[in-house]
Parts: sequence; structure tokens; C-alpha cells
Amino acid sequence: MSGIQEKADDHVANVGSILESPAIETFYPEMASRLVGKYGHSKGWKRNRLRTAHGFTIDALGLDAAARGAKLDDARPDFIVFDDIDEETDSLATVEKKVKQLTRKVLPAGARDVAVLGVQNLVHPDSVFAQLADGRADFLHTRTVSGPIPAIRDMEYRQDEGGRFVITGGTATWAGQSLQVCQENIDDWGFSAFMAEAQHEVGAPPGGLYSHLTWRRCTFAEVPALRRIVVWVDPAVTDKDTSDSHAIQADGIDGAGTIYRLFSWEGRTSPLDSLKRAIRKAIELGAEKVGVETDQGGDTWEIVYRQALREVLDEIEAADPTLVVKVPKFDEDKAGANLPPYRGLYWMIRT
Repeated sequence: MSGIQEKADDHVANVGSILESPAIETFYPEMASRLVGKYGHSKGWKRNRLRTAHGFTIDALGLDAAARGAKLDDARPDFIVFDDIDEETDSLATVEKKVKQLTRKVLPAGARDVAVLGVQNLVHPDSVFAQLADGRADFLHTRTVSGPIPAIRDMEYRQDEGGRFVITGGTATWAGQSLQVCQENIDDWGFSAFMAEAQHEVGAPPGGLYSHLTWRRCTFAEVPALRRIVVWVDPAVTDKDTSDSHAIQADGIDGAGTIYRLFSWEGRTSPLDSLKRAIRKAIELGAEKVGVETDQGGDTWEIVYRQALREVLDEIEAADPTLVVKVPKFDEDKAGANLPPYRGLYWMIRT
């Protein structure tokens, strides 16, 4: 199984080429011959399915075409291989969709004694395999994790005057990829690509916008009195399958200047619904304002905000006419403007 059907087909086609090799034909003739029916018709020797005379069957399946309850005759798969299901460009929504495909369609389709093997480089910090490797994944709990194994252990390097990165120390982890080969790969791929693909360093590089912050987890019970709470929205201007996601972030700051992440949300929806979600959260948290990033839409967002606020207040009044709420003010700004030099940042998790 791969991320897309085309890639899975390629893997199975490669297996077919091996089975058709002279060596396999000599020593394992039934594995080199296709399975045929009573009247001599092939039962499967094509790009996405191989069935040998020995009874061995291999199917290609991409997550984009995963089918619930896959089986062959009366048998369900007894060995499932995940190979290259992650892409470095996967969004969080894409990763979540892949997890759902695996846990609700692919894994339940296996036989009772199914064995599962996963092979993949780490390609970004929240990928399916990253979650399997660091323990965040809530499936395949009895898994044995081997790796991730970097191409070079204890790697040391320097950058020369021309900007070229040169390996100066470390131990190659396998003979087929020596330090010399690794250096050639750096020269060909580029340093950042090598560090991601071969060293599995997929986190944010140092020197980024938030690299100076200290991140910690705490519960809501540990949050001190906050002197300010605000909610900001980064909206999309359309609501289609191809639209960008909306994002909502609620933060508070205490008297010492420490920021607490109180709520985060991302998803596709309408501009009006996005602002209504933000306003509801602002009222729930007692936030002083709801800010909107206005790179797209400009002054239109204040009009949408007024409509959203009116609808939310009407909904609250209909549910409980006696409830008094703090109405958040409207604010706006451009992306990246007025970034303060925060000393620390605490990431909230709900318990």
C-alpha cells in the first residue's frame, strides 16, 4: 500500500519483474508462473495484481483508492505493507484523512492474524509515520519501531566560503551509502533536502520565526490569571473544495509576558461560519476582541464580522434570554505585522 494508486502499482510491477527473473524461475518455478483457471485463463498477472501458481497473491492499493473489506475469494489479506504513504507536502487535514483510511478501511480488511509492515522515511513532523515513530498514533499499539535510522550517525559538517556544506565527521550506517556517497548526495540534492531525506530532520530549522520560543504543555487548571485574551482569524475568501483552510487561534497573556495557547482550529468552511466560530470562542473565553487577517478581502471583513456577531448573539439569546455576555470588539491587521518579542510560550492542551 502506498499513498496513491499509481505508486502502489509501480511497487507491484517491480515485484512482478523479480518473479519473472531467470533465478526465480529456476529455483521457484511455481512462483514464477501465473495462476490460471480450469480453462487456462490467467487469474491475475497485471499491473495492480499478481497471482502465482503457488497461490501467492499480491495486490497494489493506494490510499486514494482504498476499499473497505478487500478480500480475494474467501480470504482476507494476511500481510499488509505500508510503503511511502506520506508526502512532505501533506497538510494536517491530509494526514488526518490518511489515518482514517488506514484505521477504518485498510486495517479492518485484514485477516484475524494479519501482519503489518511499514517502511517510510520521516518526511515531515506530523506525518503518519512520524506519529507512529514518536508514539502519538493511537493505532497499531503493539508495533515494534525500528528507526528512524539516519544515513550518518553523529554527523559533523561545516560550510565553506562558497556556501557548500562539507561532511567533516560521523559514521555511515550502512556500507552501500558511505560518507563519500552522502557527500555526493548533499552536493546533488542540496543540504536541507539531504538532512530531511537521509537524516530524518524534518522539524523546523533553527532561526525561524518562532525558534526563540520555549514550548511547554500544561492543563487549563495550571493557567494563571490572564491579563488579556484575544482571538484571531486567518480566513479564506471562498468555500470550495479547492479553497484554502480557515484558521482560528485564541491566546492569552499573563502578567509575566507568557502566552498561553487556549484554542486552535483549522478547516474549510464559509467566511461567515469562520467568524461565527471565532466569536463564539471569544465569548466563551472572555476575549476582548476578535481580530481578522485582512490580506484578502480588506474592509469587507468588518461587514462580515458585524453579520456574524449579530447571528451569534441572536442564537445565544434564543437559547438563554437571561445570559449576559461580553461582546468582543473587531480588529484587523495584515499578516506578519506588529510581531512582539515574546519571551516564552505555553501550549495549552485540554484535559
